[in-house]
Amino acid sequence: LSNNSKAVSYTILGINHRSMGERDIAFNYFQRALELYPDTISLSGLRYLYGISLYHIAEIYGELKEYDEMLTRHELLCKVTKEHESIDLENRALNGLGRAYVGLGLYDVALSYFQTAEKNSKLGANKPFIARNQHDLGTMFSLLEDTEQSLLHYNKALQIRRDNDYNNAAVTTQIAISKVLLKQKKYQEAITILEEARIVAEALKVKRKECQILETLSAIYEETQDFERSLNYHKIFHNLKAELDNVNKTQVEAQRVREANTQLKQQKKLIENQKRQIEITLQKLQVTNKYLENFATVAAHDLKAPIRIASSFAKIIEKKYNEKWDKSDAEYFAYITTNIGKLSQMIDDLLALSKLDQDLLPAKKVKVSNILKEVEKRLIEKISTTKTTLVYQKSISTLIAHNSLITQLFQNIIDNAIKYRSLKSPLIEIKTQMIRDNFCQFEVKDNGKGISAEEQKYIFELFRGTSRNDSSGIGLATCKKIVTHYGGNIWIKSDDDKGTSIFFTLPLAE
Repeated sequence: LSNNSKAVSYTILGINHRSMGERDIAFNYFQRALELYPDTISLSGLRYLYGISLYHIAEIYGELKEYDEMLTRHELLCKVTKEHESIDLENRALNGLGRAYVGLGLYDVALSYFQTAEKNSKLGANKPFIARNQHDLGTMFSLLEDTEQSLLHYNKALQIRRDNDYNNAAVTTQIAISKVLLKQKKYQEAITILEEARIVAEALKVKRKECQILETLSAIYEETQDFERSLNYHKIFHNLKAELDNVNKTQVEAQRVREANTQLKQQKKLIENQKRQIEITLQKLQVTNKYLENFATVAAHDLKAPIRIASSFAKIIEKKYNEKWDKSDAEYFAYITTNIGKLSQMIDDLLALSKLDQDLLPAKKVKVSNILKEVEKRLIEKISTTKTTLVYQKSISTLIAHNSLITQLFQNIIDNAIKYRSLKSPLIEIKTQMIRDNFCQFEVKDNGKGISAEEQKYIFELFRGTSRNDSSGIGLATCKKIVTHYGGNIWIKSDDDKGTSIFFTLPLAE
């Protein structure tokens, strides 16, 4: 193929892949097209396709929220289209500049570009663009808290989209209008327009927009104290969202399979050259390590989704029956909400534990006295409420470690000492002594409830550390991971009702 034909093909492929949601592939095709177009830009048709490629690249940067890059590409597009007199592309560029400035928070500048595009649109812009720009003007005025102007432009966009059967886009505008009406507390008008939009969304099978509509309707009915309808819409919303999440997971898996097939083809070529075998092995190890690093984050996200759903239903039910249920029902409901919160916290703690020593900078000198001052600030409310006394030497040791990890270590231990205090005011003493091999031994001693001999065997093990209901069993496991990261040891001495001493060793700075 000639460069002309290749450039056109790459642009069309880019548009097709972007329409299928394959953003990375589309971006690569548009970039390859731009590399070929400058040599053939004298032809008017190719000039337009060059502009289209540039426009889509700018829009992809916008989707990625890289607004500086989006701005640069739209400025270039604006310059190119002025030179070659393309009203359609110039208007797209002006609108794109407006949206880029919205992303950068420069609303006054953004508004001027939208208004210029609105004036230019009378010269020859197509109807979909005119509607799009009116919609964006509506959004702009909404951000500026000018609800009347916002509704004026949104309604202009909606009228154009309805008149031309741009039904999918019309649903987007109706959702936007409902949000402005909510700001004005015009609940019934918002409900009416959302119900109309829902009928269209269901017919078009645009389930993401249907989800937005259902969630907004649930929020409106909750705001207006109609809890039965709020719960009903909340249920339908979450069922539909779960269906969408499953589709998304399938699409992600399909994308991974495509990527895996591509990698396999690349690896096959590499294997033909035996000198590259070590490099291939290293690449595989890097990929595996990356998946392991990301696993905890993905797992935590998936685990917290049902917790968020349960929590949101619980909040609505609590509002619905506020001050109406008897003492025992209130007690049972408190068990539910408390344990939902505890489970969410456990997941957060596990995620923090899994990421504890990832991507750390080299260890440096850390003053323990500064660490303890920071811990006192973080726990000031608990220390003040419980009248805790914290005693330590002002000239306490300097370590070779990481500020964040040592702060977490002391905070976990001191927080436990306050949490499991006895009836008297907590007294927490921190002592040090020099030991061999350039390590320092710390003792954090409290006058609390103490820990039984049986529990001491497992105190630093994940989840097995304690049988107490208000403990996640993660805090001291985190402490052990921090100490062992630096080659130290951690142990405990304690008696029931006689207090606890936690000992650990860390490397000295000198």
